[in-house]
Amino acid sequence: MRDIAELLERKRKLLDSRQEVEPERLAAVERELQEIDQALTRLESKEAPPTAPH
Repeated sequence: MRDIAELLERKRKLLDSRQEVEPERLAAVERELQEIDQALTRLESKEAPPTAPH
């Protein structure tokens, strides 16, 4: 859970700073936000309870 909290905090900071970032840095910020979303998705799928087969 600590990893998720750290990722969410980093994402919040990036989203807050995205409005003020220079245009040449915007692509890097967007890429980092995408990487955070992917990491969160992986962590959520690991922690999710198994589903019954269909």
